[in-house]
Amino acid sequence: MVLKILMLILLIVGVIGLITNPRNEGGSIFVGAIALSAPYIAAWITKQYFAPKLDIEYKHERPYFRLTRDGKDRPLYYSSFCVKNEGRSQAKSCEAVLEELWLPNARGKPKKDENFLPVNLTWAMPYQRPGVGTVKLIFENINQKRKKYCNIGHIPLKDNKFFLDIYPKLKAQQSCILPGTAKIKIGIYADNATKIHRYFIIKWSGNWKDDEKDMQDEINISVQREERLNKEVKKNGGHS
Repeated sequence: MVLKILMLILLIVGVIGLITNPRNEGGSIFVGAIALSAPYIAAWITKQYFAPKLDIEYKHERPYFRLTRDGKDRPLYYSSFCVKNEGRSQAKSCEAVLEELWLPNARGKPKKDENFLPVNLTWAMPYQRPGVGTVKLIFENINQKRKKYCNIGHIPLKDNKFFLDIYPKLKAQQSCILPGTAKIKIGIYADNATKIHRYFIIKWSGNWKDDEKDMQDEINISVQREERLNKEVKKNGGHS
């Protein structure tokens, strides 16, 4: 639509130039208008047809939810989601931000933390920096038709806390989820892609199971789009 409007404007400019300057000066004006508009048209075409297109994917099964081991060989459960690039170019400097947090109240129902400050989540594949050791990534480039995993949180052995994998950890706000139903809003930002977000509902019993399949019944994580969430809020009288 925008491209059609630009071309129409150029055509009108050219016609006016031909009428007012019959000695082909109108043609020069038309060519000049095209030259001036070309960078904007090229940028618009690139954005519309060659831009990255991000999406979030999560299923409550492997590899998104999995039993693994930490650096001291102790078992722990990890939960991650993946960010997919279904566009036609690389998504640059992607970051995952935990934007909003609802924690279980006394009845185990989610209540929004109005004072929560947005903070980054860490990507699942750290790298080794010589002389420093393992470094967690905050920004990732995602090539077209590729996906990369980002951590939501983890549960250490025999612990009843679901620790959010945020960086940095702020002492002034909670960084774990206790048993009950919680809700988080995660946004994905990139230098050259449209921002997206999803809501994750975390229902956590607080019980540890050694078997991965059994543990999936103790903690359930589902992902929702904003439209579904708004319907649920309206159904409950506007209270989350």
